[in-house]
Amino acid sequence: LTAEPAGATGVSSRLRAMASGPAPAQLESFSPATGARLGSVPTVAPDGVQAVVDEVAQVQPFWAALPRADRARYLRRTAHVIVDEFDGLRDLIASEQGKPRVEALTMELLPTADALHWIAEHGPRLLADERIGSPQPHFKLKRSAFAYEPLGVVGVIAPWNYPWSIPLGEVAMALMAGNGVVLKPASLTPLIGEGIRHVFERAGVPEGLIRVVHGGGAVGQALVESSVAKVFFTGSVAVGRGVGRASAAQLKGDLARWTDFTV
Repeated sequence: LTAEPAGATGVSSRLRAMASGPAPAQLESFSPATGARLGSVPTVAPDGVQAVVDEVAQVQPFWAALPRADRARYLRRTAHVIVDEFDGLRDLIASEQGKPRVEALTMELLPTADALHWIAEHGPRLLADERIGSPQPHFKLKRSAFAYEPLGVVGVIAPWNYPWSIPLGEVAMALMAGNGVVLKPASLTPLIGEGIRHVFERAGVPEGLIRVVHGGGAVGQALVESSVAKVFFTGSVAVGRGVGRASAAQLKGDLARWTDFTV
């Protein structure tokens, strides 16, 4: 499952999978403006997605054990990394997704730096235990509270049109709550997806806590059907309904944004 525009080949970017002997297939990315090759990333087969989720699940307990204030510090550091790498990230978004550089800065990078600071400031309080009172006299000597616990591993399926700001915010929320993340970028913007992982890891987030899987719709389908506890999805109505049905069948949560555009 992936959010890609109809007729995207040759319009936004040209991508192809190449097999070279025993090496994993590669997904190539090309500039929509010039047709220049920007780079490539290794893909994962659909039947290999669960193994990636399992590997993240091995790292996640260490992250979940950190105090919320410590997780927040890593998010603030990530915001600083984004600011430090503004020029390079701006050019990456403009070259791979096709946004003007000013729009890449004002609609992708600046909002995520601001969001990271907001999540870091308010996340510890929002995730703190909530005391619960009771009107029953025989409970007056009891103490009750809601306690928020990490889910484990969260899947994020990103769109092609806002390939930085939407998934990065979702990854940040999942991390603040103590979860690990498997990110599936749109096939049109794989290098941007790798950039998201890079800024978090440069900020000190443990290696392996965020993994990026590349491939077509079958890879997204495999992520939804894997053991991830929740799925963030942004894309079309039709694919969103499929994500909802697959998540409901496994009694897992899905947070979906979808829209259909007619030009």
